[in-house]
Amino acid sequence: MGISKSSISKITKNIDNVDDLTKIRKTVGDLKKRHISDDAINELIENGYDLEKAKDTIVELRKKGVSAKIIDNLIRKGYSLKEISALQYLKGKIDFKDIEKLASIKNPDNPSQYVLQNVLRKINKEHNDETNINSILFELKTASRLMDKGENVIKFSMNEKGEEIDVLTDKAVYECKNIKQGKKISDNNIGNWANQLNKKIKATGKIGILAFPKHAKISVKNAKEMFKKYGIEKVAFVSDKEIIVKNIDEL
Repeated sequence: MGISKSSISKITKNIDNVDDLTKIRKTVGDLKKRHISDDAINELIENGYDLEKAKDTIVELRKKGVSAKIIDNLIRKGYSLKEISALQYLKGKIDFKDIEKLASIKNPDNPSQYVLQNVLRKINKEHNDETNINSILFELKTASRLMDKGENVIKFSMNEKGEEIDVLTDKAVYECKNIKQGKKISDNNIGNWANQLNKKIKATGKIGILAFPKHAKISVKNAKEMFKKYGIEKVAFVSDKEIIVKNIDEL
């Protein structure tokens, strides 16, 4: 495709010497060497980015382990460089393939926005809060595993207008609990989780499922009767490869 006429016009309109034009050409060449596509470069120009500053940001992200492929993919979709910069805090904590999988889901409350944009902004703000970040990442992993099963994921890790959704599909709403391995689950824990889940069931009209990491299966099984006491009928166990939904009585 190449750089569009519109983009060329934008970046050359204030140029009055050959040196500036040469510098722009070099920057565009540098971006291409870093596997940033023409479409992504056009998107940066159309959104008013200084290409040299954009290149510096991309170089820093690459140094911090963010792949060129995902940077290019998100730029082409219209994600801002600030949103994309949140990925530097996720290296080694989540498979970026999960991020790519979720990147195209539109926010049903604001169709001009991707759901992941809101999540990345949240990660940028809260990246020093490791517990909260790990909770968000577990929600993303849950959403991605549901997509692997062919589920239509509508929302994930949302908190807008007082509505909190961990993961919502056409079929169910998931309340994600990223508990540690070996945790003893208390009556108070389950009461609080049931209250949170019931609010989301009421808000969405979907069935409700509590989702846990796969390593929590024994902890959940040991608390089976307490889950039944609070009317929890279904739980899910999430790993890097799959999500398995179980009826409480099956544990």
